[in-house]
Amino acid sequence: MVTPRDKFIASAKPKKIMTLSGVEKNVYELESGEFQHLEFSGYKRPECEKNYNFIQMIPYIILRDIHPETGAVTYLTYKRGKKGAENKLHDKYSVGVGGHISVNQYVDPALKTDHVYIRHTALPKNVVMAELIKEIQEEVGIEITDYYTMDDLLNLILTATPFYIDEGPESVNSYHFALPIALNVNGFADKLISNEPGVIEKLSFKTPEELAVLATEGKLEAWTDIVLKNFIPPVITAEIYEQATERAPTQDDVERANCSRAGVIGHEGCGWCVKNNVPNTFGSAARWQNINEKSE
Repeated sequence: MVTPRDKFIASAKPKKIMTLSGVEKNVYELESGEFQHLEFSGYKRPECEKNYNFIQMIPYIILRDIHPETGAVTYLTYKRGKKGAENKLHDKYSVGVGGHISVNQYVDPALKTDHVYIRHTALPKNVVMAELIKEIQEEVGIEITDYYTMDDLLNLILTATPFYIDEGPESVNSYHFALPIALNVNGFADKLISNEPGVIEKLSFKTPEELAVLATEGKLEAWTDIVLKNFIPPVITAEIYEQATERAPTQDDVERANCSRAGVIGHEGCGWCVKNNVPNTFGSAARWQNINEKSE
């Protein structure tokens, strides 16, 4: 599933970011949900990897285990084995589950050529939804729909921020753009299995400190190095909560601040207001009052 590289860049804004390893990168960032308005079609996989005019959309699914009371977080991490398709990624550690999207089931037979066209009814958000569910089950053995409703998943897909790194025709990164989607999977550590031996190796949950060590050693793949500091919602710990609100969290305050269902029906007050650095449970009036009091 590909989109013209020049049209993606024209729709995106250039941005300088800092990676976990401390390297500055130039990326192109789309607004949340804007991937729906890109022009998608399909090429045969080998052609996609060498045609610099097109880039492939990759749902990059980050599975996080967040302690409901403390906010302590670990990330599902694995090493890319030598049976994986991308040689340049072998032996690199990744927090991203997911892969290339096959368009075979979405092709309009009347328009099928070497460069195939997708039916207008195949909405990108629905294609991503189907791919997300399939990839999590195939790669780590979890039926994510047992834990998230379709509305939950759609909300996360449409609030994700796509990004692209253009490093020239010699780089594998230049032929793909990421759609990073963070899912909180509390207590899943004992449910995970690697369904792709030789492709996904050393499957485990790692702390931010352990991932920072891998970053300094140059062992993280580029997208993991980027998303751990950018493009996914921050994890709010009890300490961060207390610093922002000047009171210790009680009951489910931390869990609600990190709720990945924030914004859907029944969870309107969940999540974190990044702009004002306070929990959404405060409400808009309380956020404004809180900021004014801190500035006095």
